[in-house]
Amino acid sequence: MAAPVYASAVGQQSGVRDLEVSVKAPQEMAFTGQTVPITVSVRQRGSLTDRVSLVLAMDGVEAQRQDVRVAPDASSEASFDVAQPSAGLYRYDIQVVAAPGEVTD
Repeated sequence: MAAPVYASAVGQQSGVRDLEVSVKAPQEMAFTGQTVPITVSVRQRGSLTDRVSLVLAMDGVEAQRQDVRVAPDASSEASFDVAQPSAGLYRYDIQVVAAPGEVTD
């Protein structure tokens, strides 16, 4: 038996509102005392805010903070300059401070 099926949408269209941060081509090696830029990209999906705070941390301790302007559904870049006085392996974490109404923090 063949019967037609008709679909009907219920509700309203909505988009994801979220902030995303990523490191652009990290430099994995530097000399002692050399200043190295860490360039990051922050992307806003939807419209949450016009300015975000980026935090660069090392070993869970905030090392630098920077405010960046970001437009709705757009990306912006920021750069942090770091240097270490002695040889070793140093791991940095970058995060964007969560905005109210964000899907994930």
